[in-house]
Amino acid sequence: MDLVGQIDGLNAEPWLGEAFRASSFRPFFVGNSHYSERLGEEPLYDDSTREVIRDHLLDEPQNFYHRLGEMTLGLPRGQIDRAALYDRVGFANLLQFYLRTPRPQASVRQLKPYVPAFLAMFDAVDPSHIILFGEEVWGAFKSDGVLKDECHRADDTWSGVIGGRPAFYLCHPASTYADAGWGEYVARWVVEEGVTDAELEDWRAAIAVS
Repeated sequence: MDLVGQIDGLNAEPWLGEAFRASSFRPFFVGNSHYSERLGEEPLYDDSTREVIRDHLLDEPQNFYHRLGEMTLGLPRGQIDRAALYDRVGFANLLQFYLRTPRPQASVRQLKPYVPAFLAMFDAVDPSHIILFGEEVWGAFKSDGVLKDECHRADDTWSGVIGGRPAFYLCHPASTYADAGWGEYVARWVVEEGVTDAELEDWRAAIAVS
């Protein structure tokens, strides 16, 4: 599915695993930004995201993409088959141009202009559940008025609805809070939002190292 050129403001195609549509549980992860000292502040190109994930799967594993599986599935890193996991998920970074370094992350102000493009992308790829990484990404969707929630700062978890699809907040995988039992929270939320325990266990089994 080629969306660049069809959706205004979308520079890079999202990653969609080949088995993404094979399950009723179709999680789509939204990160903050790509970074490159060489390409800093240049727009993303159509294959930016897909190349990064292909590199992660082949020979350049990156911690962020490892932690994504750990935090959302509650499985230790060594028990996750990277290729099987990414065969079943969608992923894109909200910011549609490169940053030179991973710190500081893109701000809500920088991210907000790309929210309309992502709403159109969600309609096209039809995820069952949307998981947003980091307060800046959550804030961009919320400040644009498309994320409906009743969350308070002190709540253990944040969840809401984007375009009729359930959405959940996760801290950035590089955060010091990334080890705070997020897998259990996500599993509980997924079941509350329509995935049966059996379906979730089947999904976990499909991405576990055999």
